Amino acid sequence: METDKKSWPPVTIRIFAGLNLLMGLVGLILLLGSVRTTLTFDPWSQDPPFYAQAYYIRTGINVVFLVLTILGAVHLWRLRRRGWTVCKVLFIGQIAYFFIDWFDFLLLWPMGDRASALSMAFAASAGTGNMGTNLQTITGYPVIALIALKIAYGRLLRGSTSAAGATPPSSPPRPAGAERQLCGH
Repeated sequence: METDKKSWPPVTIRIFAGLNLLMGLVGLILLLGSVRTTLTFDPWSQDPPFYAQAYYIRTGINVVFLVLTILGAVHLWRLRRRGWTVCKVLFIGQIAYFFIDWFDFLLLWPMGDRASALSMAFAASAGTGNMGTNLQTITGYPVIALIALKIAYGRLLRGSTSAAGATPPSSPPRPAGAERQLCGH
């Protein structure tokens, strides 16, 4: 019974590593399809002013999010603390991006007509520019993964220190003369 309690954090972390990899690869495929379609049909002439710039900004942000998702998956699979750090920054960034995206008109409203055109361009590019992270947004994956990984890493770290005692075991003693071999004397 005791071994079951200790084995679930690594399994959970590796499940989310697989989900990160899946979300990242599917997102890249969807984003590349969106870019190919957008560049093939050349919609820039009929769209609102600043649409192309808004589309490229959104696409660039999505590429950064997707690369970090895949990088986080690699570190999560290896059960490294760096994986938790990458995912924490990534998911908090995605959540903040989502809320800023929804309320950007409040940020741009006091700026006048040019800000209105900019807000319309960002609204028009939301579907195609965010194609890489739409699956994550629709499923609420950043929130779910953030909570689950926080719990799993908390248990993993607590279990690794309490199982071996208060401090990790020290390294084995070096044989006599090892210092001289390292220094080249």
